[in-house]
Amino acid sequence: MKKYSTLQKFNALVQIQTIIISALPYIIGSVMASYYYHNFNLVYSLWLFLAVICFHLAVNGHNQYTDYARYKQNHITSYNNILEKFNITKSWARKIIIETVKSFV
Repeated sequence: MKKYSTLQKFNALVQIQTIIISALPYIIGSVMASYYYHNFNLVYSLWLFLAVICFHLAVNGHNQYTDYARYKQNHITSYNNILEKFNITKSWARKIIIETVKSFV
C-alpha cells in the first residue's frame, strides 16, 4: 500500500483544486458590487473570501466522508473512494472537517 503524506491526504479529502468553483463567483460578485455601490472594504472582503473558501473545503470533505459511509453501509468496495484510496481514517476526516468549519465561524 502506498504511503501518502498528510498534505496529500488533506488535498484529497477537501479537493483543494476545486476552490476556483467558489472563488470565481465571489470575485465577480465583489467586483460588480464595488462597481455598482462605488465602495469596497478590503478587510471585510478578505474575511468573507476566507469564509467562502473554508466553507467550500468543509463541504467537500463532508461529501467525501458521507460517500465513504454510504459505501461501507452497503458493503461496497470502491477504488474511487477517497478515504479508502488514500487510507484516511474516519476520525481524521471528521477532525479535518470540524477544524475547517471552526476556522470560518
